[in-house]
Amino acid sequence: MVPGMRVFGSQRHILDSPHLSPYLSLILWSFSRFYAMSLLQINIARLAEGEHHHSFEAIPSDLGLQDGFTEPVRVETDLERTGRQFFLEASFQAPGVFTCDRCLEQFTTQLTGSFKILYVPESSSSPAIGDSSEVQTIPADAQVITLDDDLRQFLELAIPKKLLCRQDCRGLCPTCGTNLNTGSCSCDAGAIDSRWEALKKLTNS
Repeated sequence: MVPGMRVFGSQRHILDSPHLSPYLSLILWSFSRFYAMSLLQINIARLAEGEHHHSFEAIPSDLGLQDGFTEPVRVETDLERTGRQFFLEASFQAPGVFTCDRCLEQFTTQLTGSFKILYVPESSSSPAIGDSSEVQTIPADAQVITLDDDLRQFLELAIPKKLLCRQDCRGLCPTCGTNLNTGSCSCDAGAIDSRWEALKKLTNS
């Protein structure tokens, strides 16, 4: 097998066969790579004018997402062609497992979001169509539009800056570390860590 080869399902059995020549194995490997890379592509070579809907599912690791994403990412797109321009509206759903910033427990949440992109051919002088905050240029002879990078970027932007298992998470006791969502402790709530005494004096002065 070619070093670094990546195959899927029954393809591994075929590629491991001792009856295949190295040249044929390389051809099949190249085809499997092309197939895998094409899962989030829209063919625009002969796309008719008007709006076209596409649905996708993507494996998080294939998008380069962090380990917290373990379930397929679902994507719905509407692509409208007007002349040589393509206006994309996309929405996504991605379940993920994260660590709460307050109680440090893991929790599962569903990330959702949407984005709009206008694709215009290089050196185009046509006025822009659609309502989009992002415009991308594509080669004048482009055959496909690939969504992988854009989807990954918008998914990462959808992750909250402060991750909470729930909005009213009580966090950990600063003294003994008890998770206050699941139990209580006998620590004095008014007690101040000695390390903060200097700061308290400054704020009171």
